[in-house]
Amino acid sequence: MRYLSKWDLEQLARRVSSAYQKLPDAKANPRRINPDILLEQLLKLEIDYRHLSRDRTTLGLTAYDDVGVEVYDGGAEEMYFLDGKTVLIEQDLRDAPDKVGRLNFTKVHEGCHHILNMVVPGEYSGGTNARRALCYRLPQHGIRTRNWEEWQVDNLCSAILMPAQLVRKN
Repeated sequence: MRYLSKWDLEQLARRVSSAYQKLPDAKANPRRINPDILLEQLLKLEIDYRHLSRDRTTLGLTAYDDVGVEVYDGGAEEMYFLDGKTVLIEQDLRDAPDKVGRLNFTKVHEGCHHILNMVVPGEYSGGTNARRALCYRLPQHGIRTRNWEEWQVDNLCSAILMPAQLVRKN
C-alpha cells in the first residue's frame, strides 16, 4: 500500500474540495461540505441505510466491487449486495438528530475509501481486496487504531469536512 502523508492527504482534500465547490448544488452553501452532495454528485455513490451489526458498532460499509454483506434489519440477518458504488450507513445514525456529526463523518469516511481507490487504485485496493468490504466501526475505549489505511481515510475525511480555508473563514 502506498503511504500518503498528512501533507499528501491535505493536498488531495483541497482538490476534492475544489471539485466539490464547482457543483451547482454546492454553491448554495459555500462554507459547508454537504456529505450527501459530495458522495452522490461528485463521487457518484449511492447512500443507503441499514442496521450493519447486531451491536450497532459498525457505522459504515462500502466495497469497490460486487460483494454480499450481512445486515440486521428487523433483528434478522439478511444479505445485502453492494455493487461497488454504494455506501451503507448505520440506520441509527440517520435516525438520531444528536448524531449528525458522526453521521456526516461516517458518510465522508466511506466516500474517502473510494477517493483513495481512485487516486492510487493498484496500491490502495491491493491490501483490501481480501476483505472485499470496508467497515468503519466505533473505536473501542482507549484503543488507538494501528491500521494505516484507516488512518489515511480518517485524515482525508477530516481535511475534506473541515478544510483549513473554511475553518479560517468561519
